Amino acid sequence: MGVLEVKYTYSERMNISKNIENIIGTMLKEQGFEYEKHVGVWAYSRNKGEIKQDIFFLRHRFFKGKIKAVFCTNAYGQGMYEFARFVPNIGTYQEFWEYKNEEELRQILEQFKEWIIKYGLSFLDEISEPTTEVRPKPETNLYLYQNHKEIYERYQKEWQLTDGKETIFTLREKLTEIYDKDFAEIEQTLIEYAAVYGYAMCIDGLGEWAWDEEEKVCLLKNVGGLKREIEPLEDVILAYAHQSDLLENRYGNISVARKGLLELKAQGK
Repeated sequence: MGVLEVKYTYSERMNISKNIENIIGTMLKEQGFEYEKHVGVWAYSRNKGEIKQDIFFLRHRFFKGKIKAVFCTNAYGQGMYEFARFVPNIGTYQEFWEYKNEEELRQILEQFKEWIIKYGLSFLDEISEPTTEVRPKPETNLYLYQNHKEIYERYQKEWQLTDGKETIFTLREKLTEIYDKDFAEIEQTLIEYAAVYGYAMCIDGLGEWAWDEEEKVCLLKNVGGLKREIEPLEDVILAYAHQSDLLENRYGNISVARKGLLELKAQGK
């Protein structure tokens, strides 16, 4: 039998919320952060230009009296980090801090606050830079969203495209021809390949091009009639950067899922 997720009473949740807000939240709000409500998570976020910086406080799912902090941004390629990543002399890696009563919780949060002020805020700025320039950008995503149909029709005629699977393999061949090119030299080509890839992924003609204003990204929603979405430009850039068969894998997974859905519908399920 698996471990059951721990349940907190309303008063326990309010006790944690009150202390996080009083000890850390007020300070973060002075630094431009705003509280965002999530289930089981206390989240504070602020925007610096186009970058969103987040600090999350999480309790343990399976054990009471354990809490930790997580730091992240939406800068491309960055991950989620904890205090051990940037606070010196913590010693052995410690994922959660444990407390037995409210006084110990407050002591932990006071320590969190000290570390955030001394190290955490500057660390957020450090991870607000993308890890690589080989990446989709808001302006290139917008160009794709605004021009995908025109681009695809041009390539459809030039490459004589008729089938999604055939298109995916054609793209793979074309990508191998530019693996040795610098990203800046072929960035426009990759944007155009993303348009071709997006239409190939619309299996049975099903898929909706969309623009996510908050994330500044071009999406393909309900791919193959499924409740799935992809980012065409990111997929193509990753396939180029890692010289991988990502596009074929994506197409194969959607094809299998689409086939399964049709079989269920045929069975009346």
